[in-house]
Amino acid sequence: MEYYENDTLKKLQRIELMIFKDFDDFCLANEISYAIIGGTAIGAVRHGGFIPWDDDIDVMMDINNYKKFIILAKEKMCDKYYILNRETDPHVPVMNTHLCLKETEFRTSDQYNVKKTGIFLDIFCFDNLPDDEDKMRWQWKKAWTWGKLMTLAEIKNPVIMCHGLKKKIIASALKISHYFLNIIGLTPDRCYKKALHYRSLYNDKETNRIGYFFDTSLFMELCERRDIFPTKRMKYENIMVNAPNNIDKYLSDAYGDFMTLPPEEKRHNHKPDVLDFGKYIDL
Repeated sequence: MEYYENDTLKKLQRIELMIFKDFDDFCLANEISYAIIGGTAIGAVRHGGFIPWDDDIDVMMDINNYKKFIILAKEKMCDKYYILNRETDPHVPVMNTHLCLKETEFRTSDQYNVKKTGIFLDIFCFDNLPDDEDKMRWQWKKAWTWGKLMTLAEIKNPVIMCHGLKKKIIASALKISHYFLNIIGLTPDRCYKKALHYRSLYNDKETNRIGYFFDTSLFMELCERRDIFPTKRMKYENIMVNAPNNIDKYLSDAYGDFMTLPPEEKRHNHKPDVLDFGKYIDL
């Protein structure tokens, strides 16, 4: 992992906490339900806020709340924030959405074609999953595969969470695959539309399970709806935020023993190539 200077990371976390507070206020005012997930949920339980080396905030919404948020945020938060995803910029290489702070920049090496990318809050849309196990696994594998192909077709130098010879071998294989996919007509846009199709198959039906299809491994963010909703309020640093209704079960299912600190070589963040705090530098 590439490390931030301590003052830089603390400043970034303060700005992200400001974004989170604005986001939470907006969701409460507009009756939009969300919940903290991933490292943010682990941090809330284990550290009372940020994991010490973490540099982002992760939240989820189900499909109905997500659609409502996108529409209203574009209209009512546009003085300070903008929505960044593949619908607003066709070169975004991932399937999730960023709520970006205007007049800032946070650019990683896999975002070289994205027009602008500010300091952000990560929003993950959890789609509906069929209750039938075989149908669920079929849908997940289809959506996950097309999502990964979209990222690979868009980026020739993706971020790789390993080091040394293994990293060089993987990087070379991915670069060759990137050019091969485009040669055979599997463009990023075509792969994205396929992923969008499979993720949406059950979004017009009532289901007991929801999930985010596009994490690093299959079935990672799969959960019972009742373990997330209704959400509960929980302290995160010096603010109150929405957490899964059964946060311990959610975290145990996704991460196993989440209370034990990982070894240092597995403590990842997203240190950018370009970081500009803009007018928020003295926040």
